[in-house]
Amino acid sequence: MLFSYEQQVEGIDPQDFPPMSYDLDVLVSPSYPVRIDAYFGPHDTAADISPIGSLRGVLDNVDILLVEGEALEERHLNEKQQIAHGNRTYLDAYIRAIGRQGFSQRVASYYTAHVNELFGSRVIIGNAEPLAPDNQHTLALDPESFDDGETVDPITTIDELVASERDGYRAVTDFEDTREQAIIGHIGTAIDQVINGSHKLRKRAKREPVSVAWEMGGLHASLGWAIEQEFRSRDDEIEMVAHLGLPGTPKAVFGYLDMLRAAQVRGIELSDIDFLRRAIESKSYREAEAQYPRTAYYDILRTITPQIAEMSEDDVMKHVAQVLSNS
Repeated sequence: MLFSYEQQVEGIDPQDFPPMSYDLDVLVSPSYPVRIDAYFGPHDTAADISPIGSLRGVLDNVDILLVEGEALEERHLNEKQQIAHGNRTYLDAYIRAIGRQGFSQRVASYYTAHVNELFGSRVIIGNAEPLAPDNQHTLALDPESFDDGETVDPITTIDELVASERDGYRAVTDFEDTREQAIIGHIGTAIDQVINGSHKLRKRAKREPVSVAWEMGGLHASLGWAIEQEFRSRDDEIEMVAHLGLPGTPKAVFGYLDMLRAAQVRGIELSDIDFLRRAIESKSYREAEAQYPRTAYYDILRTITPQIAEMSEDDVMKHVAQVLSNS
């Protein structure tokens, strides 16, 4: 049985579900008292951090910002640090670089809005995951479903579609399993590295907790919840709260990729119907994205995902069969 992140993080007893499969023994507590507010949400378009100022409101009240693995090398962290210091030359160069990366208009709008919110915030930047040249995001997080016939082997049957969805999902989660486990082993050290490099923060830590904001995509909400629970169980000076999205932004509605991931890390068996619902959602999302290119990712899901969740298994099978027959 799948469950939403709203259920998982807000108001559902964790004992109601199997424990998550992360190895939390490798989680190292920071050496200093810290308060971590972790924000797990969309990063697909500028609308995902709307209203403007929602991220800046966070940054104005924290000492450290931990970013996701987009900053893969030390020089990338340094560039973002210059932007946080208010260096407009770096800001302009970064925005120009976004335009050369081949991102879709939607994703480019997100990165542009994000870096404008970061500009002049004075936060110190750290990376939530290990910096390494080979730590590349090479896998698409949205595998194609309902093949349109342009590939060598078009999908023509429900069994082929299920197999394709399972294979695509497995490729994503194999990658994310390794990546998230690396974050667990690194995040405490990352915070220590930032504090150790700042005389101001070392002094602050002697009188009050250092404040940390950590940003990750919504796919990783289970990871944040697990780390929060682990820190809560320890007798140290670490406080962490995992949030769904930034303050003031519309409440996130998580899609089937997120829900499949949440179930998988708890060892819940995923059915063929679960993957077919994911396929329907993927196709419906692409159609809506083409029609409403400036709409936030989760605003689209807020419309289509509940409808898909309410479909009976028979209706799911009929819908998929109809789509395949028309492809």
